[in-house]
Order: sequence, then C-alpha cells, then structure tokens
Amino acid sequence: MNHNPLGTDPLRRSLFRKTEPASPQRGEEIIASKVVPAPLSVSLEELPEKLEVITFYLGVEEFSIEVNRVKEIVRLVEITPVPKAPFFVEGIIDVRGEIVPVISLKKMFALGEERYTLHTQIIITEIDKRIIGLIADATGEIISLEKEKIKPPLETLPLHNFLFGIAELEEQLLLLLDLNKILSYEQKILLEVITSQEVTASDLEKVIPLEQLEKLTSEEKIFRNILHQRAFELSKRKTIEEKEKKQVLTFSVGEGLYGLVINQVKEIVKPRKIVYLPSVPVHLAGIINLRGELIPVVNLSRLFGIGLTVSQEWNNLVTNGKIKIVIAQIERMKVGFLVDVIYDVVSLTADTFEPPLATIEKGRIEYLSAQTHWENKILGLLNLENIVKSI
Repeated sequence: MNHNPLGTDPLRRSLFRKTEPASPQRGEEIIASKVVPAPLSVSLEELPEKLEVITFYLGVEEFSIEVNRVKEIVRLVEITPVPKAPFFVEGIIDVRGEIVPVISLKKMFALGEERYTLHTQIIITEIDKRIIGLIADATGEIISLEKEKIKPPLETLPLHNFLFGIAELEEQLLLLLDLNKILSYEQKILLEVITSQEVTASDLEKVIPLEQLEKLTSEEKIFRNILHQRAFELSKRKTIEEKEKKQVLTFSVGEGLYGLVINQVKEIVKPRKIVYLPSVPVHLAGIINLRGELIPVVNLSRLFGIGLTVSQEWNNLVTNGKIKIVIAQIERMKVGFLVDVIYDVVSLTADTFEPPLATIEKGRIEYLSAQTHWENKILGLLNLENIVKSI
C-alpha cells in the first residue's frame, strides 16, 4: 500500500500536483534580485475620459487600482508557503484549480508586517497574463475618476516609481498603483518558477507547523480552521456545464447579511455629509452631493426596523468612516445605502436563489427580491425597485 505524504485532505492534494522541479540555480539567481520596478506601462494620455478604480488599504495607507484589472476579491484563506520564495511572496493558494501566488505589497513597500484577521482580503488580479493575489487589510471605495483630475506622480513622493498617477479628490490625494510596475522582469519569471515547482509534505507543515500546533489557543485554532475551510471552498473547480452565476456584492446591516447584483452597483463611497430633509420617510437618511449629483441615501437599518436610529453614536460611526455608502442604480435613478461592513463580491449559482421566506417580517420581505445561503447564513438580495418606491 502506497502512502501519500500529502494525506487525504482534498485541498492539499489538489494544491500540490507533481511537476518538473525548476532549476535551483536559476531560482536562487532570481531570488537574489532586488525589488526593481518594471518600465512605465500606463500612459495618462491613453486613459479613458472616466476611469473606475477600487481603493484598498495597506495598514493606514490607501492605494487604488483599476477596476478592470480585478478578477475577484476574496476573504483571506489558508496560504501555503513556498520554499526559497522572496520576502514579499506569502505563498500560494488554489483558486478553482489554478495555482495563484500571493504577494504582500505591505512587505514589498516596507509598510510593515502582515497582521492577518478574518477580514483581511485577497485581491485576485492579472499582471502580464499572470493571475496574482494581492493582500489588502481592507478594500474601500469604487470611485469613478475624471481623466483631467489624474496627474503624474511627483518624483518626491514615496513609491512614485510604482504609480502611474495621483488623483485629486475633494478631501485627499489618491495614489493610483500601476500593477505592471510592481514586479521586475526577473520577479515575474520567479513567480512562474514558484507556481510550477513541486511542494512536499514538509512544506505543508509550514502552514501550521506541527511543533506549534499544540501551542495554539482555541481562538487561533478556530481562526486556522476557518481559513482552511475557506481555502477548500475556493479550490473547488468549475463543473463542465457551468451553471448560470450571479455576481453579488455582499455586506452586513446589523446582524443581517444582504447583497446587490454587481451590475446594479455604481460606486462604494466613504460617508460624507448627509443633508436631512423634512417630511420624508423615516428610513430616508437624507441626500448627499456626489460630484455635483444629489443622491438620496437610505438607512437600511431603519428600513428593516432592526437597529440604528439617528443618534450621536450613529453620526460618529458615519464621521469615522465605519459605515460605507453603496451607490446603486435602477434605470436612471441612483440611490445610496448605508451599510455596516462590505464583504466580498461573490459568484453565486442563480438556481440557489429562492423567494424570501414568508416567515420574514412584513417590514422586510417586500424589500427583498430573493434569498440564498452563503457562509452558513441567509443572504437577502435587495429589491431596488420596491426600495426606490418607498422613498
């Protein structure tokens, strides 16, 4: 009877298929290379008149990348270290059968060590036809930038070699990261080496070193188990006959989990001054001025009757940026929604959606178009048409 050193864990066995190992001499030569930015790859003159970007955080520093470079955003999963990888490569993950190297921009840019939480995210993107994951402490807004507001980065600006521009916003300067410049040619070759080499059972132990396993607290063990389960779910391959999918932006309101179909979402913005309107429904928080466009903002907690009322504590949450505003559009009308926490953009099979349960309170069911199960919770899909009618 042959003993497989990878064990019976389907995730581990799917991650580490046997391939021809790369030349150690070439690998060591590449690893010795320094972090040198690649040549300029984005021309400001060739940018569209409006550029959509998504912001993300590395510690307290905020960066942004083009939305069309993002394939998906997933929550942190178990990452397997790879031998002889450079300092900024955290390891590899399996994304539905494709081995993806995961990079720590925080380490690359000398912004500190990674401190993982269950809210840490991995931005799956494409760099020179290579799928790569970028670790982010959090993602922020989706912003539509006018071309005329994007300027070349100043040479005195830290990390300017890795930027293609700076955008002037109302209250800040936004750093626009050029993905094609974060890796040198040698480092791109190294990533090819990393994703093609054989990984042994002893390398697997680095995920949770056996000698440290007993030292983990119960909370740490739960954390590790959650990451492992997430990794297993992410590794599941697509079926030959792919079922119809819905891309859904997920977020929380109070203890509830909700979503919007992604093509209904126009932007995600930080809280800004909300102007109160008299004699309006109680769930209409007011209106905001978004680049000259007045947009009504709905307080979903009030709409669903599940929590927050207008109070100093609530205003402080908005002021401190702990609540986000999701801007959605139905036909020609835009409306904002106050949400507590933005999660993933997830791909959900359309046939798993069903009508909202009749047991849901009447005050909520009319504002949901469907529901499904996600992460062992019920996720409610917002009914934009009925919500707009209510205001």
